[in-house]
Amino acid sequence: MWSPVGSPYSIVGNTGTVAPTVIGDVLIAEFGWETDSPTGAPIGGGVTKWFLLEDNFWSNLGTQYHSSLYWGIITSTGVKPIAFSSNNASEMIVQQFHNSSVGTVVQDINTGGTGSGGGGGFYVATNYPPITPSVVGDHLYIAGGGLLRHYPVVPSPGYTYLNGTNFQLVYRASVNPPAIDSPIWAGAMDIGSCNEGYLTMVGSSGGSEQQVAIV
Repeated sequence: MWSPVGSPYSIVGNTGTVAPTVIGDVLIAEFGWETDSPTGAPIGGGVTKWFLLEDNFWSNLGTQYHSSLYWGIITSTGVKPIAFSSNNASEMIVQQFHNSSVGTVVQDINTGGTGSGGGGGFYVATNYPPITPSVVGDHLYIAGGGLLRHYPVVPSPGYTYLNGTNFQLVYRASVNPPAIDSPIWAGAMDIGSCNEGYLTMVGSSGGSEQQVAIV
């Protein structure tokens, strides 16, 4: 079963510090930045290799406003610097997760919404786009959104919301998942872009640390 570890880190700007505690746990990072093109993955945070779950953006007057959802397996613990390669990064929300099993972490159903679910434009729906996992196993649903205006929302039952100034990280780690994940993410008059997907623990690696698979 998935469970959060410790408190989330809310970092303003493109650099900060985190303190992962368990090698083999997962670190999830939602980043927001303003740029004319996507940039690279986070650097550091006790993670050797970061994986992109989803990046989406909305455009205004030729500028792209991105929200990106990354994750990685923790390989070193203690206080660690974490940085995003864009100097225009405005905010990071980072959370550690633990799974009581040792196996393969599968990235599953990465999708997001910017009007059409592709890249660019405005996403004006009040809920994250509905998705269901395609891989059988222990699912951690994660989503992240960037908002032009950070209107308060009433959280969907069963989901945890980590809200920054203009970005949020949402997760569900329940044992009995719903048939469809589509939690509330924004106020009715808000605009922005969002990302979501699953990390699923499957099988057994036969070792002491998690393995990774991308589908």
